[in-house]
Amino acid sequence: MRTLLLVALVGATSGLDCASDATHGCLNGYPYDWSTQFTCGRPKKDGTPGIYNYTDMSCCAQGLPYDPSSQYCCYSGVWDFTEGKCSDWDASFPLSCYCDKPALKSEPLRDGPGLVDTTQTPPSPACTTADSTYGCMNGWHYNYSAAFPCGQYLMDYDSYGCCATSKGLEPYKFGSQSCCKLEGPGHELRDGGHSCDCRKYGC
Repeated sequence: MRTLLLVALVGATSGLDCASDATHGCLNGYPYDWSTQFTCGRPKKDGTPGIYNYTDMSCCAQGLPYDPSSQYCCYSGVWDFTEGKCSDWDASFPLSCYCDKPALKSEPLRDGPGLVDTTQTPPSPACTTADSTYGCMNGWHYNYSAAFPCGQYLMDYDSYGCCATSKGLEPYKFGSQSCCKLEGPGHELRDGGHSCDCRKYGC
């Protein structure tokens, strides 16, 4: 599946060049508006980059786009509001209370770049387009198999997740933090690698 996406991406970005500036960023040759759009995860099914509008989409965990009107981020996956509530978790969490549908997790892959803030000046020479192996975000090269975009950041699959907080899309470390849905709008970052999970209603 990853191969098909990369083939589609190459076809979609062939010949496209883009350089970011004060009003727009660039992901794999495609411009996006800093104020209204954001980046999230792998290329879309049509091969175009994962660029979405703040008005109707959000980003979770390892670059999982989701519709915040019907879904939320909890622990390391996306859940429908109809499935249950994001709740505090500890070792005594009853097995029967876990939501039935498994969270939509990406496969962790190692040897990523860590965490890169792409609003910083990229190494020279800065990239302007993508190829079959490397993506290009705001002048920074990244390996598709090791890293993914989240807002202004590039982060590796093995260590970081993406959380839509009240401050915007923020990175968090899987091993020491969790992204949990708040009672109101937005999410919060909590200490602990598994401090929340989806709990069935009435459980």
